Amino acid sequence: MITFQKTEKEFSPSTMYADFPISRELLHWESQSNTRQNSKTGQNLIHHIQRGYTILIFVRSHKKQNNCTVPFTYLGPAACQSYQSERPIQMVWKLQHQMPVEMFEDNRKGG
Repeated sequence: MITFQKTEKEFSPSTMYADFPISRELLHWESQSNTRQNSKTGQNLIHHIQRGYTILIFVRSHKKQNNCTVPFTYLGPAACQSYQSERPIQMVWKLQHQMPVEMFEDNRKGG
C-alpha cells in the first residue's frame, strides 16, 4: 500500500514515508522504518520475483475527506526497479500499467 499523504499532522516523523510517483510508471516507496535489506521482509521485497511474490500497489492521496475514510485505488502489479538504504529501505517500483495522468499530476513530488 502506498499513500501519497500530503499532511504531516496525523503522523510522527518516524511514520512519515517518502512515497510518491516519479513518473506514471515508477513509484518511490519506503519500507517500514525498522526494515533492513538483510531482514526476511527486506529480502522478500528485494527478491519478490524469485521468491514467487506478486507486489500489488494500492494508493490514495488522502486518508480522510469530509470526515470519511477515502478508499484506496488499485494500480496493479509492480516489480522492483532499484533499492537503497536501510531503516527504511528506499525502493523504486515499476508499475505494469501506467497510473492515471490526473493521479500522477496531483501527487508527484513538488506537485
